[in-house]
Amino acid sequence: MWAIILFPLAGAIVNGLVGRRIGRGNVALVAIGAMLGALVVSSIAFSHALGGTTLQFRGEPWFRVPGPDGRALVSITWGLLVDRLSATMIMVVTGVGTLIHVYSTSYMSHEDDAGFARFFTYLNLFVAAMLTLVLGDSLVLTFVGWEGVGLCSYLLIGFWYTDPAKAYAGRKAFVTNRIGDFGFLIGLFALFSIFGTSNYGELSAAARALGDPSQIIQGGLFAGRTFQWAISFALLGLFVGACGKSAQLPLYVWLPDAMAGPTPVSALIHAATMVTAGVYLVARNSYLFSLAPAAMATVTFVGALTALFAALIAFVQTDIKKVLAYSTVSQLGFMFIGVGCGAWWAGILHLVTHAFFKGCLFLGAGSVMHGMGDETDIRKMGGLWRKMPWTALTFGIATIAATGIVPLSGFWSKDAILGSALFSHNSAWHQVGPIAYGIGAVAALGTAFYMTRLYALTFLGKPRTHAAEHAHESSPVMWVPLLVLAVAATVALVLALPGSMIFEHYLAPVFQSGTQRLLATGHVHAGAHPSWPYFAAWGIAAAGTLVAWVMYVGPSTDAPVTLANRFPRVYQLAVDKFRVDELYAAVVLEPVKLAAYLLWRIVDVFAIDGLLVNGVARVVSFVSGVVRLAQNGDVQRYAAIMAMAAAVILWTVLGAGGR
Repeated sequence: MWAIILFPLAGAIVNGLVGRRIGRGNVALVAIGAMLGALVVSSIAFSHALGGTTLQFRGEPWFRVPGPDGRALVSITWGLLVDRLSATMIMVVTGVGTLIHVYSTSYMSHEDDAGFARFFTYLNLFVAAMLTLVLGDSLVLTFVGWEGVGLCSYLLIGFWYTDPAKAYAGRKAFVTNRIGDFGFLIGLFALFSIFGTSNYGELSAAARALGDPSQIIQGGLFAGRTFQWAISFALLGLFVGACGKSAQLPLYVWLPDAMAGPTPVSALIHAATMVTAGVYLVARNSYLFSLAPAAMATVTFVGALTALFAALIAFVQTDIKKVLAYSTVSQLGFMFIGVGCGAWWAGILHLVTHAFFKGCLFLGAGSVMHGMGDETDIRKMGGLWRKMPWTALTFGIATIAATGIVPLSGFWSKDAILGSALFSHNSAWHQVGPIAYGIGAVAALGTAFYMTRLYALTFLGKPRTHAAEHAHESSPVMWVPLLVLAVAATVALVLALPGSMIFEHYLAPVFQSGTQRLLATGHVHAGAHPSWPYFAAWGIAAAGTLVAWVMYVGPSTDAPVTLANRFPRVYQLAVDKFRVDELYAAVVLEPVKLAAYLLWRIVDVFAIDGLLVNGVARVVSFVSGVVRLAQNGDVQRYAAIMAMAAAVILWTVLGAGGR
């Protein structure tokens, strides 16, 4: 299990230390070899998990805090866990990650040797951090990987740091995630105060032993309603961390700007690593969330709002990577609907299918940019299916999967989420499931529209610029990974077919404790879901696709311009991404800058430097200057001063004696 992490970590160390001197060919060999090694070992671990074996490594205590009697008041161990959930995650991370590494050798070929080595160092380190996150057997070790992917995202998003805009995007991602991480820490400490442990196995055992959450636990420290408040507070803290990493409202703003990094980085962040961490965190702690209906309702509703909000922004974006970025935010919202309504297997299934089709889409966008001379504006493209047939084919397959058209995998995973939400019954908020279904259905309609629009403007019609006229297909090193991902997005449908329920049965042991509790409380629907939500979802996807086709390919191609002219304010508001960044600037950034300026000028410059440091120095300097007048080496003056001092003393003593 340690080898899964150590392979990419070793690749990062080797390329980081000697990559500039061994040549780019050897750098690529080390980086890809490390990923292949991790993939092979992950496959072995996955085979054990597939057979029902849970692999676990428990090390010595990591750190201990002794109590008054000398016994350990807090003892945190470190170890690794491979069950069916983490085995699925490591296969996604290493499988998709390996393809992205291969693709990157061609995409980053324009970099000099130093930049090439630095890129693959960061890329390997990113994968190692994500593997630490999903393999850790406790919230503490998960947090180590959590912070690791945050650091690597900063390094990779701001990879071209000499460009101020790209450097700013890296800082924005880093700072926004620190806000979420603060929530994670609050949740971790709160859970530790409730259960006395952060180990997943021990937390699961404590949750199973609870039975009815109204029962007293931990010697009466928390009981009944108090426990509900405590556990809800802790889990909402974890969810704040999940909102940061997985770009949910209101902490989603960093993800679209993350497009400033190289396109392979976008694919790695959006498809295989960082943004899936929040979904994994909620699913991993399913047995705890089943104890807190209010927390589950919050996860569901925030996911639904995010899915719709991001889809509305994606409608009018013209940058090919920005459209896909907002699509990722929206699809992550669907995943949170799944894990929030108790369909944890459906949320993870959509995570897996999304990794395939979104990885294909982002790498396809990179291929388009490569063939178009780094052009990203889809209004300047068109007709690329003739120039780039492999890219167009794979991008089309991934588009259909993302849209939710039968029979590709995205249809089954997304609609398993919506169907589960429709038939869920949250005791804290009874209607949150049906409301999430309605919002999610509208978001799915939007997905079909903007993805069809993206494909039509990019690949169909006639070339609209000189660059599109002379576009060229990428090398096989770039389009072969696209083909592999497109095939994976297609064949993954067998995991989700309603009749077989392969994936649901596969993950059932991981979520057994939480699912049993939800079934007992009537939170989830017992038995098979009716089939009509699938037909409704197919109709929604078909309708969105048809409308986009008519507007951008068919007879009404002037409709987008007409609508924009008829509703200019609404259109501009969507183009400006509803001005959320401007709102944050006015409400958060500018007040913080003003406060920092006042603290600098008043506290630092005036009070500390002016009064305490320089002021004291000036007073001492003035006093010493006055005293120095009497210290000029004149003996007669010294004698006169001594005589005057003696006279004053005698006068004082005699005067006091006279009284």
